[in-house]
Amino acid sequence: MADTVLSTPAPGNEGGAVFAAHTAISQRFTELLALTEAAVAAERDLDGVEPWDPAVAHWPEAAERAWQAAGAAADAVLAMHPARDEDRPLQQMALMFRLALGLEAPRAGAQLIEQVQMQLPVFKCPGTNPVAGMVNRTLGRAAHVLAAVHAVLEPDATGDGPGDLPPAGAVMAA
Repeated sequence: MADTVLSTPAPGNEGGAVFAAHTAISQRFTELLALTEAAVAAERDLDGVEPWDPAVAHWPEAAERAWQAAGAAADAVLAMHPARDEDRPLQQMALMFRLALGLEAPRAGAQLIEQVQMQLPVFKCPGTNPVAGMVNRTLGRAAHVLAAVHAVLEPDATGDGPGDLPPAGAVMAA
């Protein structure tokens, strides 16, 4: 049985080098997403935990450290200088993460996240090159993570409880 091998470039890749490597900003932004997902998971672990249980007494502090790590990652993304134009939408989204993670009032954070979700096309990276595609996929994942943060801040707004995640397609249509 023979394998098929394309001898022509994929659409959109003609006429230039395919360069979709990470920059410092895109790497750190990816870490921001992972740290925020870990913070959301830590926060969900607190649901239904009895505060008097010595087996889980350290969980609230661990959740707070996870949120602080996510906030520090957002600050790091914001402090970096863009290496290419496609880094700017990542920095804009990192600013939204920083604002959402820094708000003390849960409803205020949920309102900010709702506003970001309504304006997601603003965060889309223009172009059809491989870098723009990679950044747009990352921004789509970011929208899903932001929705998970929203679910933790306002569990009744997105489902039956903090364990519910909205479907990725419902958050951002690319």
